[in-house]
Amino acid sequence: MSEYFNNIYNGIKTLISGMSLSMQHFQNRKKLVATLQYPHEKWPIPERDIGHANEDYNVIRSRLHVDIDDCISCRMCERACPVDCIKIEDVKPKKGSDFDCGITSNDTKKKLLVTRFSIDMSECMYCNLCVYPCPEECIYMVGGPNEHKHDIDYEFSKRERGNLIYEFANATEDQILDAGGLDYIEKINKKDDLYQQAMRIQETELEGEIKKDVAIKDVDKDAGQDLPLDINLLKQIKNRVSKGIARKHYRIFESSGKTMSEIADGIEKVLIDKNRMSEDVVSVINLLKGNTKKSDSVESSTQGSKLVEVSFDLDSLKAIESRVVRGIAKKLYKALDADGKNSNEIASSLKEELEAKGKYTDDVKTIIEPVLNQSTSSATQPAAQPEVSFDLDSLKAIESRVVRGIAKKLYKALDDEGKNFNEIASSLKEELEAKGKYTDDVKTIIEPVLNQSTSSATQPAAQSEVSFDLDSLKAIESRVVRGIAKKLYKALDAEGKSINEISNAIKAELESKGKYTDDVKSIIE
Repeated sequence: MSEYFNNIYNGIKTLISGMSLSMQHFQNRKKLVATLQYPHEKWPIPERDIGHANEDYNVIRSRLHVDIDDCISCRMCERACPVDCIKIEDVKPKKGSDFDCGITSNDTKKKLLVTRFSIDMSECMYCNLCVYPCPEECIYMVGGPNEHKHDIDYEFSKRERGNLIYEFANATEDQILDAGGLDYIEKINKKDDLYQQAMRIQETELEGEIKKDVAIKDVDKDAGQDLPLDINLLKQIKNRVSKGIARKHYRIFESSGKTMSEIADGIEKVLIDKNRMSEDVVSVINLLKGNTKKSDSVESSTQGSKLVEVSFDLDSLKAIESRVVRGIAKKLYKALDADGKNSNEIASSLKEELEAKGKYTDDVKTIIEPVLNQSTSSATQPAAQPEVSFDLDSLKAIESRVVRGIAKKLYKALDDEGKNFNEIASSLKEELEAKGKYTDDVKTIIEPVLNQSTSSATQPAAQSEVSFDLDSLKAIESRVVRGIAKKLYKALDAEGKSINEISNAIKAELESKGKYTDDVKSIIE
């Protein structure tokens, strides 16, 4: 009997002991928590002491770094590398040239201009063999005995392998030309042209395979049925930034359970909003939708000013975000439809009713107003304006090889920064005018792009619908921020708030908590 009561006592004692420990951690979670929100929070790196100073041993294995100002382009490191992850190119000033390549920190006069010094850290085996033969000691692994030169960088993982290629050369194109490197620039441009040509051949082969696959499956091209395609189809988009945007939103829409046609519509809206619609983008979107003909869909996406009949029925009201407003609208629609009213009369009545209740929000306007304006807009419809094609291939028409090289380099840099075509064209014009190289053949390429943006400002802009619902918040990376945003969205939606009111409230709430990050901005703004 005593053993029975001892067991009860021990059970209660251990329960209280465990719960008290849990409560202690709960009350002092900032001090006692053992989990960090990596990579936003990191443990400090402990100092190592093995009995020797850092300069007395060399066992560090970390990222390679190059002090390019001390490099004399001897290529000893390139020859020593067992995996060929180091690539060096240079230009030798012509005889009699007064171009100064500079001197190193060891007072060695440089005779070559380093135009390329790239290290692919995804191939590096961290053997350190490239460090020893360098006569100027300009290449080294960061940290350890080289701590005084460069702090250790033990975290440099990237999402894409291409981002692990580090370029250390900083020679500008003007410096290369001054050093007599015109042949080098032509060689680089030729390589770039060959690469573009190979990409076009690959895209043509891919398009042929897609058409063959569609023909085998006997898909009705004109009916717009969903094609059995996947994210690999987006490889046909030439522009790297546009392709990246399309791939990102493809994954977001696919994870939300949307069909291929809905995914294509979503990608199209995003790219139109970012002014990144081009012929190759339109053809890819049409293939995703199941339309291989570039008829009405191409004209409507690239010109935007063609009059399209507005569809308005009970299903149209599903796009209203607020459940309260959607219920009022559906109930009134059914009553008016039963009375034999037409679409315009129903739309007018809906507008009056919701305005009277103070619930005629922006998302309702996007459904009602096109129906009311349909009859008047046809009389004042402006003429459709063809889209001007402008990409890297357009610059091949520039006659001067030097000007063509400058324009291509600037185009690639701006394109990588996510600039749209109008911004790229404006920057090209300013740069070439500053160098006195804005010739007539360049004008014929740049001016139509700038004139298109000017003329479009005088026409009523086609406003793309921005999709924003509870599923949109899934794209927020932080679980904590995502939870706050979702909770606030549901509460405001239940109160019948409009989409603008909800987004503004989420923005204000997250800003007050210091959690209005870039990924949230891309959804809310």
